[in-house]
Amino acid sequence: MEPYEDAIKAQLVDHPSMTLKELQSWLESEQGLIMSISAIDKFVRQKLGYRYKKTVFASEQQRDDVALAREQWQAWQKSCDVSKLVFLDETSSSTELIRRYGRAVAGARCIDTAPAGHWQTLTFIAGLRMDQLTAPWCLNQAMNGDAFKEYLSSQLGPTLRPGDIVICDNLSAHKVAVVQELIEARGATMKYLPPYRTLT
Repeated sequence: MEPYEDAIKAQLVDHPSMTLKELQSWLESEQGLIMSISAIDKFVRQKLGYRYKKTVFASEQQRDDVALAREQWQAWQKSCDVSKLVFLDETSSSTELIRRYGRAVAGARCIDTAPAGHWQTLTFIAGLRMDQLTAPWCLNQAMNGDAFKEYLSSQLGPTLRPGDIVICDNLSAHKVAVVQELIEARGATMKYLPPYRTLT
């Protein structure tokens, strides 16, 4: 296989989604080399160090309007007063208490037990200022529009100061009616991240 190493590398660079079967067919048709899939797999993994994996991004990221929104966001970041920024985000966990995957021999099920429908989702949300975590809140459910409005009214709202800029992602619960009004009633403003951009 070593004489074909450069050709195989070039092929994998040009076609990173190629399966071992497709690579086998290419080697036979284009290079005249007949090899088993297991031998090809061993060479690609051990000799070349390749793994079969993929990170997928939304193709919409490449749209002109989405790219423009990101550029405008980056330009705004350079001029904003960071002491006024309040980043909102939430995370959740389930009390299901089991691992979602397990191993079993081919043809057999991997059996486990879990509470029969009695688990729940716990959500933690908080704001992050330049110098502190603010308005932490935990609720016994997934975040939705009503819960987000309650959070703004009873938790985050009292901590806001005139001129603050609240920033959050594009979760649908963050965009329900009256959200802007709740923020503006405290003298603050709300900004959403550009599409396909996260807080991290």
